[in-house]
Amino acid sequence: MPVDFLTTEQTESYGRFTGEPDELQLARYFHLDEADKEFIGKSRGDHNRLGIALQIGCVRFLGTFLTDMNHIPSGVRHFIARQLAIHDITVLAEYGQRENTRREHAALIRQHYDYREFARPWTFRLTRLLYTK
Repeated sequence: MPVDFLTTEQTESYGRFTGEPDELQLARYFHLDEADKEFIGKSRGDHNRLGIALQIGCVRFLGTFLTDMNHIPSGVRHFIARQLAIHDITVLAEYGQRENTRREHAALIRQHYDYREFARPWTFRLTRLLYTK
């Protein structure tokens, strides 16, 4: 029997920004360390570097990858761009023009950071763990 444990508001806001993240959230989820910058630096072009960096921050903060970069608050875009010394954030419009770019970047991020999709067997393992508590 399925159990609804999220409110309608929580369900609708999952994987979306509900406002500008505060300074603490920016520092915690969107700060890029040297290892991040090295990984991001392997991408060609400012648009790809900015796009993959934003995807890294979004998956850390939201728990999912975004398909529409226009939904990222401007404060987040500027915070990431400053760290990468990208002065013209309008280059982000070029990100993902090739259909496979976002999917390939998501796969690269998952592989590099050892992120897993929340699917079997992980859902089963978590459910089993929660039932034992």
